[in-house]
Amino acid sequence: MKSPKYVVEEMCQIADNWPFITHLYIVDDVLTFWPEHIIEICDRMDAEGLKFTFESSTRANLVNDKLIARLAHSGLIRLSFGLETIDPKMRVTMGKKIPIEAYPVANRICTQNGVEAMNSLMIGLPGETKETIQATLEWVAAQRDIKQANLAIAIPYPGTEFHEMAVSGQHGIELLSQDFSEYLRYGNAVTNVGDLTAQDLIDEQNRG
Repeated sequence: MKSPKYVVEEMCQIADNWPFITHLYIVDDVLTFWPEHIIEICDRMDAEGLKFTFESSTRANLVNDKLIARLAHSGLIRLSFGLETIDPKMRVTMGKKIPIEAYPVANRICTQNGVEAMNSLMIGLPGETKETIQATLEWVAAQRDIKQANLAIAIPYPGTEFHEMAVSGQHGIELLSQDFSEYLRYGNAVTNVGDLTAQDLIDEQNRG
């Protein structure tokens, strides 16, 4: 993990060498896992007079009003949470331990502090049906604090538990291709899941 000092030094180099860049995407799946780390980055950004806006990702149960207000003060404008699905059985299968109730709270905290809340969704997970997809879409549509949502198709990357399920046919998953060039999150699918064909997943993604 890069130190706050090193991160801000890189930001200063960007500001000096490419002054037309005003927005940064911080590639960190859990930006707020260590609050003191990102707060120190923001403190150093302020001390250097950096005026970047920025965005990143974190978990819905790792935000609070004070923290998001602090990050927004230094330029945070968008924060993404990995919701994936609201189906409880599927969330257990994929090891999602964050309670659904945490997402509306996190989304509302973002809205109250002028930060866009993004929720990432995923279809084609073990146990997926048209009904579970519809339930997730309806839940998201009812959450007015969600400002953006993306809908990806699950990919069984080698080395993952999902890949092992697909290869062995667990949970009704059928792997259709070993060609990595077809492993795309959008517009293509390489699995059948239960009664859902790969084309069904593509159609449901487009509908969503």
